[in-house]
Amino acid sequence: MIVCLLIAEVVGLSWLDRERFGTWITPLTVLGFPYAAVVLLAYFVSEPLGFVAVFPPSVLIWMVGLLLVWATGQFLSWALLDFKFNPLPFLEAHAENGMTSAIRVGTALAIVSVIVMAVGTIAALKAAGGLSQVGSADFKSAYSHGVCGHALVWSCLFGILLIGSWRRGSRMLLLLIVAIVFFLVLGQVKGRVLQLVIGGALFRVARGQLRLSPVKLAGVLATTCVIFSLGYLIAMLALDSDALLKLETYSFLSKHYLFYLFSGPLSFGEALRNRMVDVGGDWHSIFAPFANLYRVLLHSGDLVTIGSSHDKGVIIDDSAIVDNVYTFFGTLYLYLGAGGAALYVVGVSFVSYGLLVCAQLKREPWLTALYCYVAANLSLGFFEFYFWHLDAYELGVLATAVAYVSRSFNSNRRTGWPAPKLADPFGNPV
Repeated sequence: MIVCLLIAEVVGLSWLDRERFGTWITPLTVLGFPYAAVVLLAYFVSEPLGFVAVFPPSVLIWMVGLLLVWATGQFLSWALLDFKFNPLPFLEAHAENGMTSAIRVGTALAIVSVIVMAVGTIAALKAAGGLSQVGSADFKSAYSHGVCGHALVWSCLFGILLIGSWRRGSRMLLLLIVAIVFFLVLGQVKGRVLQLVIGGALFRVARGQLRLSPVKLAGVLATTCVIFSLGYLIAMLALDSDALLKLETYSFLSKHYLFYLFSGPLSFGEALRNRMVDVGGDWHSIFAPFANLYRVLLHSGDLVTIGSSHDKGVIIDDSAIVDNVYTFFGTLYLYLGAGGAALYVVGVSFVSYGLLVCAQLKREPWLTALYCYVAANLSLGFFEFYFWHLDAYELGVLATAVAYVSRSFNSNRRTGWPAPKLADPFGNPV
């Protein structure tokens, strides 16, 4: 009954959001549908496959959280802004308000990012001890720090814009997208790759170039499975060159994919079932981006550790692997309690819906790309709480700066100034 109520809530509130904002990719929708789908699948297959059962109170907390997200969006649009959706399609609006300039700037910055990541790869291989260490912990540590680490974050924003604007025949854009995905996979941070792919797909939906259907959603799910497996295959090949030829490799990857798919809802349920009050971090962890920036700038104290402790995690299947992710609402509930979690959810919802409204009113491509990145983070809320990382805030500043540069290029064109040297250097259709 609780699972059915969850599905009814998600469908009903998403329909109301669609009527209000004129799009299906609202914060409520991207949070609710993936979680409902994962919980529904886990309800039927988790126990037969050796996982623990879904714990109903964890679903109830999600239902309350989703209602709070929806109510915040309605309050913002009705009470504060009296927002009325402008029916002008994103595709036409972007063509009018600088999509061409955004693609030029995005292409140039993507090229720079790819070069930085390539140089970072060479440096990380040297630090780790050679090509055979490409999947090792030493390589991952060297690869994800410094300038290369920032390029990995920035390339997500550029990649979302390029995926959203790609058309058949744009070979350079396709090559850049493939290169960005390759370097992100090399970093073995699966969430970052999925944020890029999901964000790019949402951008295409916003532009009217992609209509979601059951077949396409199944294709997206299959793509996530492939991307998820690539990171592990790279690590396995570093240890065993024959891993690709072994059936055990693919059997492990299939079970492990389901482990990651179910880990958030089932782990949160087990934490509630066992009445856990300490998951390996204090409440400061939720505000780590702001606390760490303050401490770095003022050289005061150690950095706040991000993420729950593995040592205090839970076991959700017969493999006895300890899991430490508790979903978007679950992490907030465990760290901040019901009241603190509610306040934080209101804040995140306010910012997320605010980005959606700005993207629809301003028709600024970089704002749309930033919103799609935030929406991609929310769509993975069934797995983890991603806003205690600095990435989203860093990309917010970057998107604002790049939007200003893109608008400057667009203004130069309108006033008859000489076109910038990087204007459509590859002849890509836009």
